[in-house]
This record gives sequence, C-alpha cells and structure tokens, in this order.
Amino acid sequence: MKIILFVLFFLSFIKVSVAQLQFEFTWKGKRIELEKVYLFANNDSIQFSELKCYLSNISLIDQKNKVSTIAPSYFLIDLEDSNSLVLNSALDISKYRRITLIFGLDSSVNNSGNIEGVLDPIHGMYWAWNSGYIHSKISGKSNRVPTKKQEFEFHIGGFRAPNQTYFNFELPISGNNIQLELAPFFDNLDLKNENQLMIPGKKAHDFAKSLTALISIK
Repeated sequence: MKIILFVLFFLSFIKVSVAQLQFEFTWKGKRIELEKVYLFANNDSIQFSELKCYLSNISLIDQKNKVSTIAPSYFLIDLEDSNSLVLNSALDISKYRRITLIFGLDSSVNNSGNIEGVLDPIHGMYWAWNSGYIHSKISGKSNRVPTKKQEFEFHIGGFRAPNQTYFNFELPISGNNIQLELAPFFDNLDLKNENQLMIPGKKAHDFAKSLTALISIK
C-alpha cells in the first residue's frame, strides 16, 4: 500500500512540474544566469546584471479554439526573482495548441492610473504619466562597450504610437517555456555606438520589435 501511494504521489508531482508555464531569458538556447559570462561567435564576452520585462493579456487556445485567459492580467518577469519566472504552476499546457500575449503593457494599462501589484513604481519600471512604463530592462557589461566600466543599459518603454514598445502576438505551443533569446539581438547590435537607451522613441520601438521577434515557446 505504501508503495502504491508513493507511486501516485510521484506521478502527480511529475504532472504538475511538466504543466508549469514558465519564462526564460536565454543565450544560444541556454537559460541566462545573472553575472555569468557568455560569448559571442568571435569570443567577445557579455554578462547581464539585470533582466526584466512585462508580459500581459496571456490567453491559451485549445484544440477546439476555446480561449482561456490566464490571471492575473500582468506579469513582471525579473530574473533576480525566480518566483516571477513561473507564470502558472498548475496549468496543463499540453491541452492547448496556441498562446497569445502582449510583450509589454498596452496603452490602456499605461493610461489607467493603476499602480498596484506588479505595476507599482516601487519595482523601478515606471517613468511618469506621460511616458508610462518601462516594458523591459536589459543591463550588463561587455568588452564591446568602449568605456572604462564596459557597461550597457537599455530601458525600453513608451506606449504612444507610432513608437509604442508593446506588441501583441500569437505562437504555436510546442512546450511550456516562453523563451526570449537574446543572442541574435546583441549579434545585430553595435554595442560600441549603441550601449545606452533611457527614453521612449523610435529606437525603443525598434528594440522592442526586435525582441518580440525572438520570443518563442518550447
């Protein structure tokens, strides 16, 4: 009897762990760790000190095209906080075929005046009422940056068209990990001349669009 109970417990644990909908920042397919050194193809180096982003309005579509919305409406992903990387700990993702979400926070959220929970300015992701939220932060250092400290810092935000930095998209589900792959983004970035961004505008829009194209679920 004890053996049967143990087997049932073990199987239930496997089911839950597989079902978790999670988020990962990755470098060449491997999960990023803060302050760890990663290499470019030519052996230039990069390491990250801060990685944060907002996800919102996540919905799942099953085989019968039924849409299920995940609560809460907004998620603040912070690599420094492992709990924030688990978006839903009890969801059986295998029942669904597609996922829709917003990378960032749409204009209605930026204009809502709601500053509670993950939207609280205490998290360091809010500029002001007229510029709204920072939708993603990417900071670190690389030997490609020609300064003494070799640091780069990107605060990517802005909700006003045509330079909005939030994007709604849909992906096929082939796993339970939403991944943002950063290597191609930095491969196409001239860190020598572009190593700081702190305001909304076309550059922020272009950065956010490029990052959105690098999101997948595996």
